[in-house]
Amino acid sequence: MSMSKNVSCSNFYHACRNGNIEKVRSGLGTLTLAEINRLEPNGSTALHAATYYGHTEIVCLLLSHHASQTIINRYKLTPYQEAFKDEIKQLFRCPSSNRFLSNVSEAADCDWVFATEDIIKKSRKYRQKLVQMSHNYVYSIEVIIKTYLQNFVLTPAIATVLTYFRLAIIQDDPTYIVRAYTVESEFYTRFNRDLASTTENILNIKIVSFDACFLHYSKEHGRIAGILARHPKFRYTFTGIVYRGMQCSEQDLRNYVVDKRVMTKTFMSTSQLENIVYDFAFRGEAIPVICKYEIINKGTAMNIETMSDHSSEQEVLIIPYTVFTITKFARKTHIDGKQMIEIELRECENEHNDNICAIL
Repeated sequence: MSMSKNVSCSNFYHACRNGNIEKVRSGLGTLTLAEINRLEPNGSTALHAATYYGHTEIVCLLLSHHASQTIINRYKLTPYQEAFKDEIKQLFRCPSSNRFLSNVSEAADCDWVFATEDIIKKSRKYRQKLVQMSHNYVYSIEVIIKTYLQNFVLTPAIATVLTYFRLAIIQDDPTYIVRAYTVESEFYTRFNRDLASTTENILNIKIVSFDACFLHYSKEHGRIAGILARHPKFRYTFTGIVYRGMQCSEQDLRNYVVDKRVMTKTFMSTSQLENIVYDFAFRGEAIPVICKYEIINKGTAMNIETMSDHSSEQEVLIIPYTVFTITKFARKTHIDGKQMIEIELRECENEHNDNICAIL
């Protein structure tokens, strides 16, 4: 049994292990995130224990307080991997998240820009700018906290994001930035909206040194993008098939034509699991669209499953300025009778060998 040893473990751990929900509620009101995530002497965390022993409500409470889902116990298992009950496994699948979904009708949420030769040419220059913005890692994070994160309303989720950014400095570990990105918070939403809303303006700047828009970008969301895309500890080596959902109007769909090219404006969260994307895309009244991406170039996408706060989602992160060609557009009827669209996209060959992470 994975949880057989509990000698010298904390009172909070015992409360989670034994299903004492009142003590768990009390502890969550006073403990820091580090204390909630404490690796106990028996080699497991409180979330491992609650998951293993099937205490559904306690697991829900721990996850709502951002208990880490990525810590490995002495048996080399994450909390999700310790779960026997399907209802607990479902809690780890984060049903409230929209990270795998974009609403094309809302311009700020659009992942793409339709790619002309001019846009693709300009984007190559700014891929290299991301390299510069990944330098001086500690200073960069301090700037991000001061000029960007401090402007967010301090909710419990944003407090967790701030904690992860500070841990990235203290432990010299950029994977905490990825974990901050995967926290269910306003952070990843605003970060990607800021990237999406400024991409085309940034691409049209001729002299970046004197441009106020670029200086603002380079001190805030652009600096985060630089670390995520170009920190040398990250390996963008994933190739294969991933999925993402969209919600569109009939008018929006007229733009999606086979052989048309699109370029990503943001970091796109995708999943290796098609069923997860279906869950997101079929919410609401808009037309659900399932996008199937084929990644062919190393340097485009990173598997962040082991870094994510939601490891069960098997998330793959695609970088900005990645160009895809639409290879298939099909209308289908789902088993519930609802109309849906399937779009297949294939990454363009990296002819110029200037992919954003080509040096890795």
